[in-house]
This record gives sequence, structure tokens and C-alpha cells, in this order.
Amino acid sequence: MGRAVAAIVIYRGKILLGKKRSDSQKVLAGIWHLRGEMVEGVESDEEALNRCLNEECGLEIKVGRHLAVGVTPTSSSQIDWYECSAFRDELKIGSDL
Repeated sequence: MGRAVAAIVIYRGKILLGKKRSDSQKVLAGIWHLRGEMVEGVESDEEALNRCLNEECGLEIKVGRHLAVGVTPTSSSQIDWYECSAFRDELKIGSDL
């Protein structure tokens, strides 16, 4: 069992949501959701969040305060929630959104 992180990203004064393609084989296919990622190896929470948002949205973010700890609904892994803000004003759609 791993550990995950999730971002509540403030983008243009609003909360950024993603929506996976409905034909995706991944969990949450076709559903609106907040961005999150499993932490890989020895990377920090901040590194995992930046990797996630860069790969999926093309954003660079500043990780702010830690908001909560919970459990992921799919793998029962610990998930840490963070408030984040976007540095860049332009989104790039990722491959599974």
C-alpha cells in the first residue's frame, strides 16, 4: 500500500477540477475530480503534486498549507490534501483527461 497526495488548486480565482475521458480504463473515468497522485519512491509530497499537475494540466504550482489526511476510496492508501496555487495561466490537457 502506497501513499497519495491531492491538490485543491486555486486557478484564476476558482478551484481547478479535472475530468477523465469517459473511455479511460482508469478509476474515475468520465467523472469530475480533484487532481491527485501516488507518491513515488523517495519523492516529497510537493514533488509528487508538481509532477501530477505538470503531467496532467501543464501547470506549475506552489504547494501551500496541508489541509487534511484521509484514505483513498480505491486503494485505502493514506492521502494528504494540500491547498495549492497555479503559477502559469495556461492549461494543457493531459492524455487521460
